[in-house]
Amino acid sequence: MSQMTFDQVYIKYRTQIERFLQRQYGCNEQDAQDITSEAFIVLHNKWNTIEAYDEDRIYSFLLRTAKNKSLELRKYQRKHPTPCSLESVPEQGSTNSMIYVDPEEENKRYLDYIEQIKHKLDKKEFLTFEHLVINKQTPAQAAQELHISEINVRVRWCRIRKKLQKLLPEIFGK
Repeated sequence: MSQMTFDQVYIKYRTQIERFLQRQYGCNEQDAQDITSEAFIVLHNKWNTIEAYDEDRIYSFLLRTAKNKSLELRKYQRKHPTPCSLESVPEQGSTNSMIYVDPEEENKRYLDYIEQIKHKLDKKEFLTFEHLVINKQTPAQAAQELHISEINVRVRWCRIRKKLQKLLPEIFGK
């Protein structure tokens, strides 16, 4: 049996892992994609020792890793519940709105935050951030624009998210 490359494993098993997480652990689509990306990052970090395994063992490794990441997420969500949902936030201009936010001031603040993020990330990271967050592209679209593979975009995005988790409190002054 010929050995599969990491990209081949990613293409073959990504959607299967996402569906597994949605079915077995009740993950929503976004969480399933995030957890799947994290599982593939773990696989990528151990690829030198795992690549010699047969396909079934690699798939089992991915399932176990995804399961563990899903359980970690659930544990985190239990310990850090979300205080309110977006449905409970009144729309701007509604009579229930308690605070009026000037759109120009909000836009200026947004641009300032983006500028601060730009200075905290390296060039490649910010380009990825720009495509995924500012331009609201899918990882596939961003990969095409950046001339890299989709897996690279997803791996970069995971690294950026971890970096931003540490940086955002500093940027927002909290």
